[in-house]
Formats: sequence, C-alpha cells, structure tokens
Amino acid sequence: MIKAIVVWFGKGQPGLALPMALVLLVAASVIVVPSLWAVQSLMTINRNVSQDTLAYYAAEAGVADLIWKYKYSTTPTAPYTLHNINGIDVEVTPVKTSGQDYYWMSRAEVGPVSNSEVYLHIRQTGSQGNNIFEHAVASLDGDIVMSGGTVVKSDDVVLINNCDSTWSRKASSTHIACSTVTSNPYVETNVYWDTSPKSSKLDIKAAAVVEALAYRNTTLTDISNYKYVSVWLYPTKALNTGDIRFMIATANALGGTVEYINIPGLPAYTGTRVLLTIADPAAFAAVRSIGVYQAVDKGAFILYVDNVIATNDMSDGNIYSNGNVNLQPSAQVYGDASANGSVIVNTGGGAKIYGTQNPGSPLWTPQLIDIDNYKSEANIKGGTVYPTLNTAWDTSDLGQITVNGNASINWSSYNITMGPAWIGGNLNISTNTITMGPTYVVGDMSISGSSNVTLQGTIYVEGNLSISGGAVVQGPYTIVAKQITVSGNSDVHIEKGNVPFMIAYDGDFIVSGSSHIAAVVYAPNGEANISGGTPSDFGYNIYGAVVAQNVIMSGSTTVQYMTGLETLPWPPGWGLGGGPAGGGGGGATVTTILGYDHR
Repeated sequence: MIKAIVVWFGKGQPGLALPMALVLLVAASVIVVPSLWAVQSLMTINRNVSQDTLAYYAAEAGVADLIWKYKYSTTPTAPYTLHNINGIDVEVTPVKTSGQDYYWMSRAEVGPVSNSEVYLHIRQTGSQGNNIFEHAVASLDGDIVMSGGTVVKSDDVVLINNCDSTWSRKASSTHIACSTVTSNPYVETNVYWDTSPKSSKLDIKAAAVVEALAYRNTTLTDISNYKYVSVWLYPTKALNTGDIRFMIATANALGGTVEYINIPGLPAYTGTRVLLTIADPAAFAAVRSIGVYQAVDKGAFILYVDNVIATNDMSDGNIYSNGNVNLQPSAQVYGDASANGSVIVNTGGGAKIYGTQNPGSPLWTPQLIDIDNYKSEANIKGGTVYPTLNTAWDTSDLGQITVNGNASINWSSYNITMGPAWIGGNLNISTNTITMGPTYVVGDMSISGSSNVTLQGTIYVEGNLSISGGAVVQGPYTIVAKQITVSGNSDVHIEKGNVPFMIAYDGDFIVSGSSHIAAVVYAPNGEANISGGTPSDFGYNIYGAVVAQNVIMSGSTTVQYMTGLETLPWPPGWGLGGGPAGGGGGGATVTTILGYDHR
C-alpha cells in the first residue's frame, strides 16, 4: 500500500518519492513504538500485581499461623520463619510491645520489588504464670536504667564477699596459686557468668589432695538468719557432688567454727550459680572468712569463684525489662537481670549483677491491674455537704462529708478524723494528725509539712498526688492518682505483710529527697523515677516492688524486694479492707485478637 501511495504521489512529481517514504516511516514508528511500550508496561504491571498479591497472601498466611499458635499451640516469643508458602518464605517477627499489647509483623517477599507486611495486634490478659510482683523491678515497655550507686536487692540478702580481691593459700604454695582476674578466655565465652569486674582464680595443682585449698577473709558479716549461701563457680574440669566443699568460718583464715557444705556437680567450662544450704545458720552471727576445700583428688584444674551472698529468697532482687537493662557505674543488682532486648553492664565502672544476665528473654506478660475497683471503693458521696472546706470549720471529727469545691485541712491543734469523704475540687492537708479514708478527690491532692496521715480506706485522686516535707502516710490501703510525687524525706509506710499499691494510673511515679515507701509502686502508663539517696534509718527508698513502663534509678537509691510478694494472692489489697486478706487468682492467659492491617 505504501508503495502504491508513493507511486501515486510520485506521478508527475520527480524527487518526492523518497521524502514521502521517510515521512510515512516516521509516522509508523510514532504509532507502533508507544504501542509496543504500552504492551510491555502492561505486562510488567500485571506481573508486579501478581507478585504483590502472592506476597500479600503469603504474609496473611503468617498472620493466620500466629492466630492458630495463640489459640491452639504454644505462644510464640521469638521470630520464626514459615517455609514454602506457595514457594515463598515468610518471616514472622515481634516488633513492638506496649504493656499487655503485642504487635507482630508477617513479611513476605516475591521477586526484587514485591513485598508485603501484615501486622497483627493482640492483647493478652491473665497471669500466664507471671505474677506482677515476681520481680523487684520490672518495665512493661521501656528500659531499666540504673546509675550512681543504685541498688536492687531482696530484703533477705547480704553480701559476704564479691571476690574482687585475691584469695590466700591455705594449702602449701606447691598445691595452689591464687590470683584475681578481670577477664579470661573461659569467662569471656559465657556472658551469663562474669557479672562483676573481677573474679578470684584458684589454680589448683596436681599435688593438691584432700585439704583446704584457699580462703578469703571478709568483713564481719552476720548470716545467722539466712538459709543459703549463693556462689558463682566456674571449673575447668567437671566436678561431682562433694568433690569440692565450700567453707564458712567465724575466724580469719578458716578458724573458729567452720561449716563444710558440699558443692553439687558442676560441668567443665561453664559458669554456674549454686545455692548451698547452711546446716546451722545460728552459729554464724559473725562470719570472718570463707574458703574452698578439696575432698577428692581431682588433679590439676582451675576454679573461678565470684559473688558470695547469703539469702533466704532464691529469687533475690531480680529485675525484668521488656526493653533493655542498662547498669551504669556503681549500680548493683543482687539477683538476675533479664531483658527482651540487651543487658548492658558497665563493669569497668563497678556495676555488678550478682545473678545471671539474660538478654533476649521472652516478653514479660503479667496480669495487669484494673483500677476501677479501687475507684468504686473510694467514690462514696453522702454525709454533711459543704460548698468548700477550710480552717473556719472548728471540729475534729468530720465523719462522712461531701465537699463540692476545694478542701484545706490544716488544724494543728486537732487530731482530725474524716471519711468517707468526696472532694469535688482539690484537697490540701497540712495538719498534725489525720485519720481518713475512703476518700475520692476530683482535683489534685497534697500532703505536706508535718502531717501524719493514717489511712482507713482507699484513696483515689483523679488528678495528681504530692507527698512532701517529711509527711507520714501509713496504713494498709491502696492509693491511686494520675501522677504521684513523693519528696522531702516523706514516709509512706505500712507493716510488713500488708502490701497495698501506690498506683500512678496515667502518669509518672517520682520519688526523691531520701523519701521511703513501703508499697508496690505501679505506673502502667508512665515512668518510675527514683532518685535522691537512700535514707540511713530505713536502708531503702522503696520496700516492695516497682512496675512501670520504664524505670530510671539514680543518686544512690535502693529498691528492696519484699520476700514472698510473688506468692501472695492477686491482687493484694483488693477490696475495701485492703491487705492480703482479699485477692483472686490470676488464672490462665486470655488472648484477644484486636485486628491486623496491611502496610
């Protein structure tokens, strides 16, 4: 046809045939090339859409597998891979936790450009075998950071010797050599063992037979009320039970009263924390030396010794973080340190963990506390109604009252009794002595000065609570507020065995100024910030436990875990009466699927 056109145009037009042919070829290329490109692009788009669809369906298969595992199988706690889902590998990874909420990412890739991510959002409630009080300090989502000589310990633990100094030979010099090491090829391969800057090295020679090998004199330590001795040991040769015995003595160089305790069997080249039962604790009101005795000739081997502690509580002062654990210079944990993330210990600055370090631990999912019951306990209207309440009211026994506005109580000459009380504004207390509760405060509440407050019921504050200026608050009842600040050498104290909460339900829990608290501190949506130094008369800033989104300790503060918290009914303090008489079991974990979305 082109030829015919060319011939037609060319008749009587010499020289036009070639230009016309070129014009027609250009016109054809303009039409054909884009058409071919469009066809190719359409094929590419179809291929990508097909691969995207395959990736999406594979990622959804990962979510379906997660749901099945939560419903019928073991709850997953770490990343895993589903292989060959229509020829695709699917990576299933936990990417976030926030308290009781979990997020998992299911990711599939097909080809170089197609990938799909589907996020599953679940919520777990129930104990899952985890009591909220089983750790001295725990973070629900963020980190635990300790610095400046801070300490976490049990109320039933005492350090006998940290083994940071060289032991002395008890046997002859040809039988043993003693030294102190800061690192060695054995310990470095076991990050769970070398938890202090130094450890004692006992180089036992083949000449050693049945004899006391080495000892370390200690400062006088009373362990008469303790059941166990905890010690870290690392042998380079496997030991059977009783091959080596641990010694405690009431005089230097293993003199005076001496007890020999069989050490259980130990594997070679493995750090092991052993718990040794003391046969006669009453005999050791003054321990002055510890040592190692060889009962069976084992030939030549090396034994590393570290962190000798007396305790009644096998859990000690454990900490658990759903983020990271970070111990800065001089911070100490008399127990285990577990984290879903990393465990960082500044050993060069003297930071120590006397138990095990457990990075990469499963997410901790305790049964969380529903504050609505406490709100109901305190929210009682009735009695005498006041528009406001101030010093003009000259009476000591207020009884049940309802105040529609602010209330200020600062009678220094009266011992005030008040409650149940409902305060529609702020409540400020600066009197000498007041017995109060249940009390509901719509605004903020402050307790200051030389106030001495005895609780006879639950306190619920919709706003913030401040306790300052050396004020004393006592009684086995729970206190709930949006944010709680305790400062100025204040004392929030109760009898051992009665364990109420102090709950900052939607803010931070701040402790400073050498204040001390005996309660379970709980800030599920905020930070627990503990600073200011440990008061010498109590030896702790918080006696009980601390649970918050994240925890920061600084300024030589101490959290002392109350032995037995982990075995109390959940939750202690439940009900108007408070204390451990209430309670209810945690039960099994309940998993709720909140939904999933594609990204």
